[in-house]
Order: sequence, then C-alpha cells, then structure tokens
Amino acid sequence: GYVYVSVAPAEEVQNVKINYYDEAAGKQVAEVPVQVSIDTSCVNMAILTRYLPEGYTLEGSDCIIRDGY
Repeated sequence: GYVYVSVAPAEEVQNVKINYYDEAAGKQVAEVPVQVSIDTSCVNMAILTRYLPEGYTLEGSDCIIRDGY
C-alpha cells in the first residue's frame, strides 16, 4: 500500500532580536530572539506583546527590523 502526505515548502525565516529598552531608566530590560518570515521588515504588536517583560507596557507601534534588531 501507499501513504500519501501533502507537503509544502518550508517558509524561509530570519532570526531577529527584540530589544526591550526602558528609555526613562536608560537601560535594556530584555533581549528576546524570535524567528519571523524572511520577507518581514517589521515586527508586529502581537509578537512584541507576547514577549513583553512583566511590569512594562509598550510605547509605540510595530517596530522596523534594523540589522537583526
């Protein structure tokens, strides 16, 4: 017998780091590595919120990826 399995090419991804920075305190709070689609040029709010350090809120909107950050 045969087993037929439907497949699709794997999505190409890029590794970027989300750098959470507290401007008032002048310090980095966290740096979180994530994978996004290779054609992504900005990280959306859903991803930023998912990894947001406890006790902080986001200021701003989607963030542009610059040099892997």
